[in-house]
Amino acid sequence: MGSEGEITPYLLSRYFGLKRLSTLYALTWTAYAVGGATGPLVVGRVFDVLGSYRPITIQLLALPALIPCLLMFLLPRYAVLDKPDAFGGFDALIAVSSPDDPLVVPHCE
Repeated sequence: MGSEGEITPYLLSRYFGLKRLSTLYALTWTAYAVGGATGPLVVGRVFDVLGSYRPITIQLLALPALIPCLLMFLLPRYAVLDKPDAFGGFDALIAVSSPDDPLVVPHCE
């Protein structure tokens, strides 16, 4: 935990391109905020109903962390960088997937 601030924008920019990065990054942090606000309420309610934090309760609460980890294995390969431009950055992305994919950033010469 704690690396979502670094890994999230990297993966979003690789999979969806820079054009969609700001919108998707904002939605990601909105989801973090909703989870941070509702998570303690849910766990508090579970404690009120059961009277304790039973081991099975903690294990069930680990599922929301396990499911995204498993879904990461279903993601396709992201676009690879082409050649560096004059400023040391990369001016284009070459898609590894099919050119008909709407999420692929076109290669610019």
